[in-house]
Amino acid sequence: MRDFVRLGQIVRSARLAHGLSLNGLRAKHGFDLSLISRIENASIRSVPTPETIRRIARALDLNEIELLQLAGHISEGAPLRWERPRAWRVEEITRAA
Repeated sequence: MRDFVRLGQIVRSARLAHGLSLNGLRAKHGFDLSLISRIENASIRSVPTPETIRRIARALDLNEIELLQLAGHISEGAPLRWERPRAWRVEEITRAA
């Protein structure tokens, strides 16, 4: 469920808790100043990419899954983790034969 207002509130609160201005966040982590401002003010023209959301979450020590849900990249109730099936090893294949 998209909730850009809540997304912006969380990002702004975390940024301020880290003692960072918008310019400080840009300087320290390389974010586009206008993008962060638009996210914080819920005036997003287009949904930030999942990678951008992940970068913001990591930079501000936030929960990636929650931010991805608020941005609409993950629906609530969706599996939160996908694990790649274990690859077969050659010796397992030859033993089975």
